[in-house]
Amino acid sequence: MTTMIDFLKSYQLDIMLFLTGICLLILFFSITIRNLSTKSRTGFVLLVTTTTVLLLADRYAYIFRGDTSTLGYWMVRICNFINYLCAIGIVFFYNMILKRILIESDTRKDTPKRLIVVDILSGAAVVLLVIARFTGLYYTFDNLNQYQRAPLAWISYILPFSCMILQLTVTIRYRKRFGTKLWLILILYDVGPFVAALLQLFTYGFSIININTAILVILLYVIALNDLNKRVEKADSVEMIHLKDQQVRTRRLFDQTALALIDALDAKEEYTQGHSARVAEYARQIAEYLGKSEKEATEVYYAGLLHDIGKIGIPDEI
Repeated sequence: MTTMIDFLKSYQLDIMLFLTGICLLILFFSITIRNLSTKSRTGFVLLVTTTTVLLLADRYAYIFRGDTSTLGYWMVRICNFINYLCAIGIVFFYNMILKRILIESDTRKDTPKRLIVVDILSGAAVVLLVIARFTGLYYTFDNLNQYQRAPLAWISYILPFSCMILQLTVTIRYRKRFGTKLWLILILYDVGPFVAALLQLFTYGFSIININTAILVILLYVIALNDLNKRVEKADSVEMIHLKDQQVRTRRLFDQTALALIDALDAKEEYTQGHSARVAEYARQIAEYLGKSEKEATEVYYAGLLHDIGKIGIPDEI
């Protein structure tokens, strides 16, 4: 186990860079994809962007760790603060995506109150982080400009993990609203950080939590996008069926209206009964013979059917 951790530590900067590249590709696809709702796309863009920034900040925090120059002094402090901030942001933006998935999977459009509580707790976590930055509650830096955990660093995990527990209960409670694959990745997304946090306690110097988070975000994007695509296709299919039904009903109503007018005209002049229908049928056959499209031939048919309609308004004596 120790050998494996040492191996990963030696390549963790490369791993972070690789995951950053994947996140940037996902970010590009998230921005350009068109078959997602605006709010779903926004949630994914913000989540992936935050994950990308987290990886870059964590990477540069390691690169400048121990650098006592002025640049190193500020980079270490800024990057570590961004790490904590992005970790909270990932919880918040994942919460946004979870709410959208639930809303788009149910016609009631309701949002579980527990997810609203998550938004509130995320805001509180940011406030605590700002306080910790000036008090050294979570971390400090030694004379060699190296990051050191503070004795009360565990407090930084309380609110984010509380949020994850609430999200996990929601995922379990509303299981039927998710596809099987999506539900499994949501469970893994909620449980994974807890496992990573436990391992992090025994592997100081290797960013298990952040790397684990990036991998889970990538998996979430792939599976959730596939699930949302299926929902969009299903919704489009239902909408097309509804549209075709509406067109059939409209066409039937128009036919009935036109025939009612022709019947009224035939009742007015008995010696011309059936004339309009015959003209309409001849006109359609001629249009088809001349190579007109089905739509054009239909328009010609109705024009022939109604060509004498003006006679209804002519007085009988005339």
